[in-house]
Amino acid sequence: MKSHPVSVFGVLVILGSAVDAQTLNIDHQPVGCAVADKFPRLEARLGPVDAVATAKVVFQGDSAEWYWVALKPEAGAYFGVLPKPKKSLKAFRYYLEVTGKALGTNRTPDYTVAVVDSSGGCQGRIAGGTAASASVLLQGPAGVAAIPPGFASTGVVAGSAAGSAAGSSTGGLGAAGVAGATVAAGGGLSGAAVAGIVVGAGAAAAGVAIAASKGGENSSSSGGSPTPTPGPSSTSYTGPFSGQQTVRFVWDDGNTVACQTVTKALSGTIRINLNQSSGGSITGSTANVPVTFSVIGNTGGCFASGHKVGDTSTATYNPTVTGSVGNLAFSSANTGEFVDFSGALNGGVITGIVTFTNTARTDQATQSGSVSIPVTLR
Repeated sequence: MKSHPVSVFGVLVILGSAVDAQTLNIDHQPVGCAVADKFPRLEARLGPVDAVATAKVVFQGDSAEWYWVALKPEAGAYFGVLPKPKKSLKAFRYYLEVTGKALGTNRTPDYTVAVVDSSGGCQGRIAGGTAASASVLLQGPAGVAAIPPGFASTGVVAGSAAGSAAGSSTGGLGAAGVAGATVAAGGGLSGAAVAGIVVGAGAAAAGVAIAASKGGENSSSSGGSPTPTPGPSSTSYTGPFSGQQTVRFVWDDGNTVACQTVTKALSGTIRINLNQSSGGSITGSTANVPVTFSVIGNTGGCFASGHKVGDTSTATYNPTVTGSVGNLAFSSANTGEFVDFSGALNGGVITGIVTFTNTARTDQATQSGSVSIPVTLR
């Protein structure tokens, strides 16, 4: 058997854009436990620091909607504080996401955090830090509830007055948006107060600190009062996936027998941001697909290095969603690995098939393998 000390499988380690995302690192210890009625404090080290544009914690409680708070730099690291989980909330999910100055992105997998009455209830799970007090600048997609179900309103505030009318890079509202805010009992904003703040900030702040509605409004004038016209409605649908992919390696010497077979476990989360207009158009809709590849099997020995059982790599795809509500599709590629999706929205749920295809060729060998996984996004 030929011995070729090369590795073509490593081309999968591509994150975000070709220039920026390979340099975006997230060093974070996943939290497995949080104490009810306390502000969870999450920390990470992001780097290189001069490549980071924005970063956030995206989380989900007792609802399908995802909310987020900005990660702020502090003493060489970044931190974010979430609203207080209530005792009635059994668990919540979160992940960290960083965007680089060249607009590449990277994110962690989803983590599930158990909510307990006291730190003693963690029972071996890693307990997250807590903040004694906090002012949580909460953000979310347009049209969601002001406060995430399962979390308290205490400490949830509007953006700072330092933000522009269109919102600062961390999602802050302008001074007009802050004026007139009312505080609910316990120090937090009432749902009405948050909605009022966003309306007061104007259309430029839509989508920041909980937008006022799912649909936007465009104005036109012909010598009279502006007439509102229906705009697109943006809704986020999210769902996990997992499966196994077998990749065959064949030398380019006329032989059709695989000299090595690698089995990978794939897992991640698909998020589709669907911009649906009254006419049915989905122009501007996007998807985010971070995936982790873990080698769980390796037979044959024609490669001298790489593909060891336990090796992991990650990739993030950010394709444009095309088609229609009844025929959604996207396709994207990193070097050697492709992802395709076909599905439909029905009854507020997207169902479909996501397919990962590995195909790469060098001057010595080809590799190929594919897996199709059913997914449900809510």
